[in-house]
Amino acid sequence: MSLSEETLTLQRAAHDLMYLGMDGSPVYSDDLSRRNGEVYRLTTALYNSGVKGSTVEERANICLALLMGYNASFVDHGEKQKHVQEVLDRCWDILEVLPASLLKLRLLTACYGEVFDEPLADEGRAIIASWNSVSFTTEQQEAIEEFQNVVDNPYPWEYIEDSASEEVDVKYIKADFRVRHFEDAEVNGILENEKAPLMPFVIGRRWLIEVDIKKGCVLNWPKGVRARVNYKVCDEGIYRIYDSNKKLIKEKEGYVPDIFGQDDTSFGDYVCMSIDDEGLIQNWEVTNAMLEDLLS
Repeated sequence: MSLSEETLTLQRAAHDLMYLGMDGSPVYSDDLSRRNGEVYRLTTALYNSGVKGSTVEERANICLALLMGYNASFVDHGEKQKHVQEVLDRCWDILEVLPASLLKLRLLTACYGEVFDEPLADEGRAIIASWNSVSFTTEQQEAIEEFQNVVDNPYPWEYIEDSASEEVDVKYIKADFRVRHFEDAEVNGILENEKAPLMPFVIGRRWLIEVDIKKGCVLNWPKGVRARVNYKVCDEGIYRIYDSNKKLIKEKEGYVPDIFGQDDTSFGDYVCMSIDDEGLIQNWEVTNAMLEDLLS
């Protein structure tokens, strides 16, 4: 596969993953997991290849593919932010010399989606203004819509209104479950052992996890580990909710929030979920009522 084919394949796969289900079609967890793993594999392969490109357009396309890949995939083994920053550092030099074009608008959009720097948005608007609005190509129209979506609504999913009608950016939740019973859980098909727990992130009688609320994934989940969780916790849990900048929004203690009872049998006493080998929580669904409960 040539370099151009490799970057285009990653861009398409990342785009399809980011917009999966946006047309109203159902999203199946196995398909989501497969796509996520494939995007992560393609992104890692391109990054590890060390290829930078020989022309400014090639360099721009490689950086665009990497940013799209890292943004779309929720797999993170601790290297993502470092890699994204390295790619962004390359982008600043590329954007200085890259001519105004469809490619530049797409790269500006990807960069803005990481840093939300208004001069990037201003340059994107200038490129759009230079085009003939009467005869936008399909590619231009798609790029404009994506740019507008990112600029107008950088956190389109995570914002809800609190009781004071102020917008709250809800992104992560760190849960400290004080587990009463371990036995009703499995790790890679093996029943949990209370004396020697197999579950990742168990310390003593505590299970400590951090979840990306939008994506429904457990951060830093060890690759290849599958788990079925059915821990009895009752009112012995501590839950900390953070915004996109990891700023603490709310801390609360008590019964298990509905967000962690994904099979409808929690009743506030149990944390119930199945986690696949990429850290994706199966059948993850979050409603505004759940978010409001977290912030109450």
